[in-house]
Amino acid sequence: ANQPPTCSLSITPTSGVVPLTVNVTANCLDFDGSVNSASIDWGDGTSATQLNCDGNCFFNGSHTYTSPGTFNATLTAIDNNGASSQPVTQTITVAPVQPPACTLNVVPVGGPAPLSVTATGNCTAGTSPIASSTIDFGDGSGAQSGTSGNHTYNSPGTFTVTVTATDSNGLSGSATQTVTVGAAVAPSCTLNVAPNNGPVPLTVTATGNCTPGSRPIASTTLDFGDGSAAQSGASGTHKYTTAGTFTVNVTATDTSGLSSTATQTVTVTPAVAPACTLTVAPNSGPAPLDVTATGSCTAGTSPIASTTLDFGDGSASQNGTSGTHTYNSAGTFTVKVTATDTNGLSGSAAQTVMVAVNQPPTCTLSVTPTSGLAPLSATATGSCTDPEKALSSTLLDFGNLCRR
Repeated sequence: ANQPPTCSLSITPTSGVVPLTVNVTANCLDFDGSVNSASIDWGDGTSATQLNCDGNCFFNGSHTYTSPGTFNATLTAIDNNGASSQPVTQTITVAPVQPPACTLNVVPVGGPAPLSVTATGNCTAGTSPIASSTIDFGDGSGAQSGTSGNHTYNSPGTFTVTVTATDSNGLSGSATQTVTVGAAVAPSCTLNVAPNNGPVPLTVTATGNCTPGSRPIASTTLDFGDGSAAQSGASGTHKYTTAGTFTVNVTATDTSGLSSTATQTVTVTPAVAPACTLTVAPNSGPAPLDVTATGSCTAGTSPIASTTLDFGDGSASQNGTSGTHTYNSAGTFTVKVTATDTNGLSGSAAQTVMVAVNQPPTCTLSVTPTSGLAPLSATATGSCTDPEKALSSTLLDFGNLCRR
């Protein structure tokens, strides 16, 4: 009986990625006749390949699989009597082309502008070697070469960071991460000034506190608003030496230049001097004139440091607000009591004293009778007046050693 042909098929490699070219060795033999034809069906829809036959059939060549999949390559032969060989099959597995694979980590992934981030990417080759890699921070700044880098976002928004690797066949792989950038937050400050009103000179204490916003605070200044130089720091003391309304400012500026200010108004009123009253009794009379001055002084803005009493006649002034004095000469004198406070402001009160020249008394006398025989009885009638009304005594002398 006729024996069918026998065939053998060798294909290497039997697996790989698209495009996969395999090397093929095939032969078919017929031991009781000849092989008329033999072919290999590649299993991928392409045309079968016919073997060269001259009694026996041989093939030594290659085939390229251009799409991924699992394919059965089958070799069959027919001899001169029409008998067919048993099919010889080999399976070829063709995998898809693998692009590069990337991972990406961005720190931090959110925060206020300006936000500095560090992107750390890693890409591994797929089917083919990596030819180039780039990282793009998604804000229009342009891609950088490499898989990692640093970047600062200056504006708020949502951005996609992308790392991309491209292989030698033009296939690319990428990884992304989203970064959310919020609006920048300035520092915030509070301020308390005590006291916030009072008369000149007014010493105040300003207590400020500033906390960072988006960025650390780089500097703080305190300005008392009266033209004096600003102080470094958030708190301090200051003396206002002129009256007016002033605005105290504490300002904090962060490392990105954003600043915030807190204010408080201070009202400085004019200084009030001490106030005095004075009475002098008597305030007129002939010399020598003894007077008593009674003064009183109350403090104004500041406590009273000293009081003096001056009687205005060149004599030394006395300490205190009250005292006695004797005017020995005629004239018009101004008695003044003066109080001076701890800041040098003075207040006074004055009273005028008029001291006249002492005029002698004037007298009139009538005697009746003015003549006669001894013994002569006479009646004397006298009257004396003093301009200052200060008669102390009168004396009537009859000229004969008799006085009344």
